[in-house]
Amino acid sequence: MTTDHLNELAYRRLFRMAVTGRLSRRDLIKRAGALGLGVAATSTLLAACGDDDDPTATPGAQAPGPDPTATAGAGTTPEPEPEDEETPEAEATEPPMGATGGVLNVALNSDLTTMDPHRSTAAVDRQVYQLIYDKLVDIDETLTIVPELASEWAISDDGMEYTFTLVEGVTFHDGEAFNAEAVKFNFDRMLDEETASPRRSEIAQITEVVVEDEHTVRLVLSQPFSPLLATLSDRAGMMVSPKAIEELGEDLARQPVGTGAFTFVEWMTSDHLTVERYDGWWQEGLPHLDQVIYRPIVDANVKLTALRTGDVDIIDTVSARDVAGLRDDDTLEMSEIASLGFTYITLNNQIPPFDNIALRQAVAWTID
Repeated sequence: MTTDHLNELAYRRLFRMAVTGRLSRRDLIKRAGALGLGVAATSTLLAACGDDDDPTATPGAQAPGPDPTATAGAGTTPEPEPEDEETPEAEATEPPMGATGGVLNVALNSDLTTMDPHRSTAAVDRQVYQLIYDKLVDIDETLTIVPELASEWAISDDGMEYTFTLVEGVTFHDGEAFNAEAVKFNFDRMLDEETASPRRSEIAQITEVVVEDEHTVRLVLSQPFSPLLATLSDRAGMMVSPKAIEELGEDLARQPVGTGAFTFVEWMTSDHLTVERYDGWWQEGLPHLDQVIYRPIVDANVKLTALRTGDVDIIDTVSARDVAGLRDDDTLEMSEIASLGFTYITLNNQIPPFDNIALRQAVAWTID
């Protein structure tokens, strides 16, 4: 598990909390600043959390005032206007939490590839997965593993077994129950060579999945593997409906079925993908938004223009050349914070030409 991966996971955790209404703007700014999420990350989260206007106010409405036709009685003196009182900071202007409704338009830097998390290799897919699929565990803004579909877990003293207690009363979007059998089905699918899942290498240490009872499942490992929980906070831990896998087959790639806060509506390649609120979500009272619409916009200039014109509410990346101008643009929110990460090159040493160690060494020597 790399530092840039962990940082991305924490960002997506904050995004989910903003979308589902579990953070105020004030808390969001504090947490994003403490973590360090990179250029435009906090603007993305702030847009998801909502603006500062009171959503309960009626446009154009005015506070009641004195009747202009009334006159003071003879010999009476109008009471003096009360002095201005101090207005509490920030909290007074924040929208009340819990308001329901609205559509959020999100611009992505590339098109999506598949809605099957067990077969996805593209980072951009993760952004949509966060709303459609829940995971066994999640990772918070401090990079701490926290419960999600697994309410608690225990690790054996030798690190060879992980026992998860599952949240009860959870259902997939197709009405099927989420339980230990569903967890086993998902792991067996990822580990099956015929699935050809990229997740297989991520959880290769798992040798057996044991259903203890309806809401308890145990993972048996071939050797201790300390990054397992962090791995399960990403695509390897996302639970897909076994019924959907069996009935849809390859079509699952375009008709995802999870247990998440939003259900899949439609996917028009190169145009948009839409999800809508799942009223049966196991986290009662959430989410707040009606819909989230993802729009792939590859060109950075077009994407920024869409943000300025209000065609989208959030963009996921900003070109370096635009940063200076955005600093002075008071119509948009942008944050510049140093983030964790690194750049790397991987060479496949199992096939030509890089099965030749001399060639791999030559590549290494050509790079300073």
